[in-house]
Amino acid sequence: MTGPPFIIKDLGTTRYESVLEIQRRLHHEKTLDRTGADTIIITEHRHVLTLGRSADPKNLLAKEELERLGVQVVPTERGGDVTYHGPGQLVVYPILDLKRNGISVSKLVYLLEDIGIRFLALYGLEGLRSPVGRGVFVEDRKIEFIGVAIKKYVSYHGLSFNVSPDLRYFSLIRPCGIEGLKVTSLVQELGT
Repeated sequence: MTGPPFIIKDLGTTRYESVLEIQRRLHHEKTLDRTGADTIIITEHRHVLTLGRSADPKNLLAKEELERLGVQVVPTERGGDVTYHGPGQLVVYPILDLKRNGISVSKLVYLLEDIGIRFLALYGLEGLRSPVGRGVFVEDRKIEFIGVAIKKYVSYHGLSFNVSPDLRYFSLIRPCGIEGLKVTSLVQELGT
């Protein structure tokens, strides 16, 4: 990136809605003043399902169980369908001025996938891009999910990487709206 330095904000474990409001505020501030540093938010959310702009409510497979477990469902402006966020999942939200950094939307998505691929390589695992969707896979199992929003050339939302989440939550939805999508985690792949 060619822009000024960026700020990393590690928020620890958070409620999704509070971080969504932080993203929206930072995004708004960035569109008003493009001279400041870009921001990268890192967090781990409490149990939540987020619905992208193209989400189909039919992809919530077990609404009663979700309610019983207290899992909130939050509509968002990001791309994609439904996904799960929860403990054991690393979430990264880049609030970047794409124009100033010379990054197209497709390049941003490519870079977010590259983060997961490089992270997996640190553990001796091969991360793969999918020819039919966005994100990162280990063989045919999805481990990194991507959903971004771009408004006025500034990005928000981002990626989630499964380190050690309870994968049973993914069985309550049709992740990304894809029938039969297998989901994995770093812990599951390493067997530790």
